[in-house]
Amino acid sequence: MKWIRGRGFPVRDARGRQVMVEGIATDITTVKEAEIQLRRMATTDGLTGVPNRRHLMTMLDQEYARAMRYGRPLSLLMLDADRFKQVNDTCGHAGGDLVLKTLARIAGEGLRAMDRMGRLGGGEFAVFLPETGITTARIVADRLRRAVEDAEVLFQNQRIRFTVSIGISTLSVHTEGAEDLARRADTALYGAKSMRRNRVEMFLEQMAPREGEKEG
Repeated sequence: MKWIRGRGFPVRDARGRQVMVEGIATDITTVKEAEIQLRRMATTDGLTGVPNRRHLMTMLDQEYARAMRYGRPLSLLMLDADRFKQVNDTCGHAGGDLVLKTLARIAGEGLRAMDRMGRLGGGEFAVFLPETGITTARIVADRLRRAVEDAEVLFQNQRIRFTVSIGISTLSVHTEGAEDLARRADTALYGAKSMRRNRVEMFLEQMAPREGEKEG
């Protein structure tokens, strides 16, 4: 694709009537491609190619506002690769990077066009599911967990198996914003990690940490 910037100038006859247009065309493809690349770098995780934390939270803010405005359901999944530090220690960062790329690919394959996934950092990802209540969110999370458990990464003649823990929160009358929705999913994830990992937990109101307790 080429980007062309054009400027036109009317040419008039002796009676002042426009008879033609002369113009200048400038090829600005290189400039536009550089702008697109910079925008992509600002919003995309360089390793996995999914939205980065900042961009994902911006999209979640927008989706939260839409869900509140129209009274629509919204669910959020928090995913964390189990024992990811152990993978890095055993296989090095190159092996760990391959695990993260595989996790992102598997998760992306199971999502609808309207769903959005991003990497929060380390081995942690988030997925928000518009128009989705808790029952369907649980089905999506369980399917994702099983797909990861069944996957295998081949790295330098080593077969790496890994699992993922998932926390779910769903928009309710108690939710106080997109950040609160994320905090609740993170609390549920903390519960899943505390119970032998490789499991899905849903946020329940009784899971909310009391004052002074450690969150997620």
